[in-house]
Amino acid sequence: LHEVIRQYALERLENKDLITNQYAAYFAGQMEQATAALHGPQQTTVARHLLADLANIEASWQMAAVAGKVDRLLAMAPGLTRFYQVAGLFQAGAAALHLALTGLLSPDPALTLYHAIFLLEQHEYAAAEAAVTTALAAGLTDLGLLAQAHLITAAVHLQQGNPEAGREIIAQALDAAAAAQIPWLEAQVWQRIGVLAERSG
Repeated sequence: LHEVIRQYALERLENKDLITNQYAAYFAGQMEQATAALHGPQQTTVARHLLADLANIEASWQMAAVAGKVDRLLAMAPGLTRFYQVAGLFQAGAAALHLALTGLLSPDPALTLYHAIFLLEQHEYAAAEAAVTTALAAGLTDLGLLAQAHLITAAVHLQQGNPEAGREIIAQALDAAAAAQIPWLEAQVWQRIGVLAERSG
């Protein structure tokens, strides 16, 4: 009888793990699919729809972070980062990326860069610059992320009252964004160029 009970308990546990994984995968997939739309004209509407499922999406992220599933984290990170930006949830974004990075044996360059984005949004300039340095040292190679890394560094220079250094780095960001062929990112770089022009008088 005890063996029958033990087998039943094991089956229940295995089914629970399977259901939990399927649950996490579903909401991770939802986040991935929304990434492009979050950079388009319907971004506010898309963000509002995602907000209704935010608890489930964040639970999926947390499961992946605790389990050290880097592939799932990297798949979700672009969309989740953009969602938090559109929704203005910068502190929540920083906390989510911090959680993911805490569980890794070594810093992932992409996740570290996404964390830097939220540190900048919260005006933690020194921490943002340090995170960019860590991401680059860890081997950040994605052109789109490199462009964003340059944008963060340029923003830090602007905050420090050094527009000349910011202008040089903005040029690198524009080159990387153009090479990556990401229209919304190029627009973001040009926006930063406009800010530089204003500050230069």
